[in-house]
Amino acid sequence: MRTTPHTKLFALLCLTPAVIAWRSAAEPLRLAPQSRLWIDGTSTVKKFSCTAPAFTVDVDAAPGASAAVLAGTKAVHTAVVRVSAAKMDCGNGTMNEHMLKALKANEAPTIEFRLTGYDVATSGAGAAGTLNGTLSVGGAQHTIAIATQAVAAGDGALRVTGSYALHMKEFALKPPTLMLGAMKVGELITVRFDLVLKGAMVVAARPVPIASPAPRAAPPAPVTVPAAPAASAVSPARGPASPVKPAVRATAPAATTVSPGVRDRADPVVLIPQVATPALVPTVSDTTTVVAIVRDSSAGEPVPADVPAATTAAPSNVPPITIQRLRPADQRGINVFEAPKNDTMPFTGFRLAFGAAFTQQFQGLGHSNTAAANVVNGVNANQLITIGHGFNNASANAYVNVQLAKGVRVALTSYLSSRHHNEVWIKDGYALIDASPVDFEPLNRLMRYVTLKAGHFEINYGDAHFRRTDNGNAMFNPLVGNYIMDAFTTEVGGEAYVHGRGLLDGAFVMGAVTNGEVRGTILNPGKRAPAFYGKLGVDRQVSEALRVRLTGSLFSQSRANAQTLYNGDRGGSRYYDVLENTASTESAQAWSGAIQPFNGQSTGQHSVVVNPFVKYHGLEYFGTFERARADAARRRRRTARSPSSRTS
Repeated sequence: MRTTPHTKLFALLCLTPAVIAWRSAAEPLRLAPQSRLWIDGTSTVKKFSCTAPAFTVDVDAAPGASAAVLAGTKAVHTAVVRVSAAKMDCGNGTMNEHMLKALKANEAPTIEFRLTGYDVATSGAGAAGTLNGTLSVGGAQHTIAIATQAVAAGDGALRVTGSYALHMKEFALKPPTLMLGAMKVGELITVRFDLVLKGAMVVAARPVPIASPAPRAAPPAPVTVPAAPAASAVSPARGPASPVKPAVRATAPAATTVSPGVRDRADPVVLIPQVATPALVPTVSDTTTVVAIVRDSSAGEPVPADVPAATTAAPSNVPPITIQRLRPADQRGINVFEAPKNDTMPFTGFRLAFGAAFTQQFQGLGHSNTAAANVVNGVNANQLITIGHGFNNASANAYVNVQLAKGVRVALTSYLSSRHHNEVWIKDGYALIDASPVDFEPLNRLMRYVTLKAGHFEINYGDAHFRRTDNGNAMFNPLVGNYIMDAFTTEVGGEAYVHGRGLLDGAFVMGAVTNGEVRGTILNPGKRAPAFYGKLGVDRQVSEALRVRLTGSLFSQSRANAQTLYNGDRGGSRYYDVLENTASTESAQAWSGAIQPFNGQSTGQHSVVVNPFVKYHGLEYFGTFERARADAARRRRRTARSPSSRTS
């Protein structure tokens, strides 16, 4: 088939309306002057707020997006928020300088949030949803989720509000300190926004009749028409626009006018007559008007002059925390004791998180003794087994955490492999409730102070169990192994906490009752009794450099079928076969080197422990002062124990 320039022109004109119609399916939402974005935070002295006087919000959405969003329909295509970090205003020159430094404004002058997806549903008089996207701050980038609310703001505008709790350490940011460290900003700051978005209004041109093209007709000559200055309306929040380029308009039967809303980005406007067959063009009766916004590819994404260009954020290997009130299982969990009561992240709906811990150990220990032979059934019980250097079997944990509702989560920990149990073994599983599952104001006020925990869990007796090696997770232990008397066990029961606020911030009291056994059982009811324990403590960050914590715990049980407060570790000792005799095995004698004074049936046990903790800069002191007593306890006989035994 032979083609001519006229044929090509005709084909181009046939395709142009379809392309223009697709481009017209999106329109920008403009930021109204009353929009606000700010940061709220706390310090050791007082609360503070920092406003963002320079920020932009670029939103492309379907026509009628405001009404569609309020109806629970997805109508937003893209959204990008850019904030000038260097222009954050905290109302104090000194604080401004420290905040600029904390946000690394010189290295990464722009804070950027880029939308990647969202959920929306009707809620009351408006809509509620979750914005998913990437947040870039100080050169670090993380995927986050933001809970938002949207309501009508009049004249077709949409008001969107929300907040995000930002943990500065997750973005490698150092909180500001003032007055020689006497005033320290908390690591958790809350980013809040109240945005009013208005849709672009298009004043239609005079309708252009759709006509069949004349074959071999000469193309109309383009005429350059200067754009009117009034055609560009710029919101004060976004700053002045760049000079408007001349618009290129093809010859049309009548003049066409364009409203300021279309020219919000100072892009050239192209008006193309509808010269095509009706089969290719969606029509209303017999006329159609199309206005297309064409972006100058050489100009790039427009950014106001007062906002620096966005920088490429460095990728981060620190996974974001997606579960509320959770002690991280990595380095961020060091020196974290009870699960935090404060909101380190907002509730964004159901969440499921997985984790794992793995430890591979090389052992290079030796042992010897001078005990006299003690032959039992032809075996010298005092003869130590021969050991040397080598790798022990690896141990590993698996974690599953589920966010069911606001402040309500479920946790499950499994030992995938351990010294005592080479097969998979469940360590614990429990529910933690830190907020009311129903929106009832008296319960909401109560749960500001109360935390409830129920299930089969690691009991909170003392503070040493927060700093020990838990099978495959050795992250929190500054030592190789656990204490000789290791107060650690898991039992079935419940704990209730009351947290102080205001002047009592950092103080707490806890009471608990459990079955008193490491495993659930219905046997020997006359030999079993509940265990009661409690804890009282205070934990204060006195200054940036100094943290002080002091707790006291009490444990009491009248009788036990199998007392395991000092024998509840199912993982086993780190010191494989040390001080064990020739008849021992790694799994049967899994607690090498440990003292288990009340292992077995007893008529009662009572223990008390006091734990001080002081951290000054990088220096830490942790102490354990403990007294334990049991009535008619049957002590476990060690396979090898002698006053002259020693390790090397």
